[in-house]
Amino acid sequence: MRSDFAPFFIIGAPRSGTKYLRDLICSSERCSSIPYDINFFWRHHREKYFHDDITYLDIDEDQVGWIRSNLPKIFNKTSTKSFLFEKTVSNTLRIPLLDYCFPNSKFIHLVRDGR
Repeated sequence: MRSDFAPFFIIGAPRSGTKYLRDLICSSERCSSIPYDINFFWRHHREKYFHDDITYLDIDEDQVGWIRSNLPKIFNKTSTKSFLFEKTVSNTLRIPLLDYCFPNSKFIHLVRDGR
């Protein structure tokens, strides 16, 4: 893993505009995104569980290492740009895990005002 790899995670409820925000930000030449939700990635080795609430306490260091080494690979397959934006909706339940795996990452919390 690149030591400077620090993805941006867009956190928000379904239908709150996370995809729109991701696409808007990634219209910049320096930004890239994974163009689909990658919930399957975050649930790797956790498929038998019926929930997405996964923390760093629920997985071992081998799984943390797998996440740290494979998310940059997905990014490198999609772009050679500087910044990665990821917006899997279920990540709202996994913020401690994301922070543990990528301590330099940034979070954008999108709140929709339904009025």
